Amino acid sequence: LGGVAGQLVAIASGALLGWGLCRTVALPPPHAIGASVSPRVALLAATLFLAGLAWALWPGPAGATLRGIAAAHYQAGALVFGGGHVVLPLLDAQLVGSGWISAERFLAGYGLAQAVPGPMFTLASYLGASIDTGHSPVSGSLVATLCVFLPGFLVLVAALPLWGVLKRDPRLAAAMAGIGAAVVGLMLAVLYRPLWTMGVTDPRDVVTVLVGLVLCGFLRRPVLAVLPWCIATTWLWSVL
Repeated sequence: LGGVAGQLVAIASGALLGWGLCRTVALPPPHAIGASVSPRVALLAATLFLAGLAWALWPGPAGATLRGIAAAHYQAGALVFGGGHVVLPLLDAQLVGSGWISAERFLAGYGLAQAVPGPMFTLASYLGASIDTGHSPVSGSLVATLCVFLPGFLVLVAALPLWGVLKRDPRLAAAMAGIGAAVVGLMLAVLYRPLWTMGVTDPRDVVTVLVGLVLCGFLRRPVLAVLPWCIATTWLWSVL
């Protein structure tokens, strides 16, 4: 399985395995979240989330449209659990797979999102602006950014009234531990595809990756200090 189905199966399997196998999971200390939501507001948020997901999954007009951008990014924001990098295969399948954006431009956007502070989901702003829908790039960027962040906020509001109870349940804690392990596996899968398969296409690219890994991982150089090396070597490989 791939795409949405594969990720959901992996996460659900992790939850079941965690619930069945994890016996000694440390529960977080009780503390106030600092925000309260009434059950009515939580129910409204859950309803809006599910309605938006149903709309996003409903087939729309063919071709690159603002509706298509909104649906693709809402699906990605709603169905991703864990680190923001897990969103990449979903957006890759929706946008690159549909021919709305090239693999090169998609990967360039990922690189830009990694180079600047902020959440991984800011990649949506670049993607929305890069897809030709016949409207202004600003419109596409705003639609993509809103739709990729909106599901998470709706789920947060919907879950707040129950969170105090749920986080103290040892069975839920075990399931969450299993989900966490599954997400780590998904992150490793993302490292290979689409990142490695799209970005490392030549043995010389491996040199760039390895030196960048040494600079960041072992010498603790900041990303902005490593970027000039990566840019310079990429340009050098292109002219040799």
